[in-house]
Amino acid sequence: MVTFAAGEITKVITVNVQGDGIPEADESFTITLTNPTNGASLTATSATDVIKNDDIQTFSTPTVTPSLTSPSTVTEDGPQNLFYMFRRTGDVTNSQTVNFTVGGTATVGSDYVQRGATSFTATTGSVTFSAGSEGSDSFH
Repeated sequence: MVTFAAGEITKVITVNVQGDGIPEADESFTITLTNPTNGASLTATSATDVIKNDDIQTFSTPTVTPSLTSPSTVTEDGPQNLFYMFRRTGDVTNSQTVNFTVGGTATVGSDYVQRGATSFTATTGSVTFSAGSEGSDSFH
């Protein structure tokens, strides 16, 4: 509430902006006047200002890169498996799920089974990185 004394024509309210150190979009702040008393009227009911972000974005757009970390050919009854690694770089602040497709002539269930993916079917799958995870996720 802003109260004017008799004869007073201006009032100032101060909004102290606090820095937060977080790179983010600019933010808006709006003051809206409502319910004037003693017969007063309002000609402009609101004023909006912008709090401009001054924090430097130190992260880049997240990028996920897949790679095969095992030999590209393995023997059907051999000791080796195929390992696919998904590496995430850039901004890792939030969790992230990446979808992928599966193809080829091998059949899931009879020719291979997988471990490590968040979800996996005969034609698609996904891996999920937890917030802050800078490393990699893999499935085989």
